[in-house]
Amino acid sequence: RGSHRKKKKGNGKKTNKNKSSISRANKKKPGMPNVANDLSQKLYATMEKHKEV
Repeated sequence: RGSHRKKKKGNGKKTNKNKSSISRANKKKPGMPNVANDLSQKLYATMEKHKEV
């Protein structure tokens, strides 16, 4: 049972990475500043999440 749970978590992480890659590719076309902004926002969000924990 524990193994199954771990597998599911890994899958979710993979999907998130894929979504990020697609978003990055899409934002790369309009302008680089947009990508930097998105990256910064994501970084701050992750930092805040870690702070909460």
